Amino acid sequence: MGKILVVEDNDVLRGSVVQALVENGHNVSEVGDGEEATERLQEEELRRRIDRHADAEKERTGSAAVCQTGKRPDSRNRNDGVWHD
Repeated sequence: MGKILVVEDNDVLRGSVVQALVENGHNVSEVGDGEEATERLQEEELRRRIDRHADAEKERTGSAAVCQTGKRPDSRNRNDGVWHD
């Protein structure tokens, strides 16, 4: 079952909707406005993309993928972007 994102600026109403959905077995997230909803959806899409990439890499290589965003200071003499211990 998928996840439901409840977007409502009225805290009481949002809480009631979330409670009813959870009580009926749904996986629910909640935010208070459209801007938060946009951010949340972008975060979820990024997570899905990373998960798909990691799954494909694991199938291809037999190990999970690791994302790297930079180099450690002690590896500055290396130009390949890989951390070396």
